[in-house]
Amino acid sequence: MSISELNKPNYVDCEHIIEGGCNIYEQRPPTCAGWRCAWLRGDFEDMHKPNRVGVVLDSSYKADIFPGGHAYVAREAFPGGFDTASGFLRALARMRVIVIMHQDGRRFVLGPGDLPRKLTFVEYKRAYRRLPLV
Repeated sequence: MSISELNKPNYVDCEHIIEGGCNIYEQRPPTCAGWRCAWLRGDFEDMHKPNRVGVVLDSSYKADIFPGGHAYVAREAFPGGFDTASGFLRALARMRVIVIMHQDGRRFVLGPGDLPRKLTFVEYKRAYRRLPLV
């Protein structure tokens, strides 16, 4: 998410992220205070809390993330979180498109088995190129 109060663009990690949270949490801007991850919004059960599964998921309906529909955007909740979450993400990808956003800029799209038929190769490459660097 973009945070205008911090001049932070969309899909870029915040400079205030530290292991275990936010180093300005008590003074965080209203944009941050109002944000809710997919788990907090009730999309997942208690057992899928980010600190347990290893990833924080946010929903995106924006074409710059994935054209033509809803996608979850996944970021590590802690170092090694993607390794911890691999089974959870594979299971979720059977039903939904997931864009894995690594801190070093690598991005991967996971999705249902029929994903290639839903999106042409050219559309996929165009969407992938539009994903901003992290």
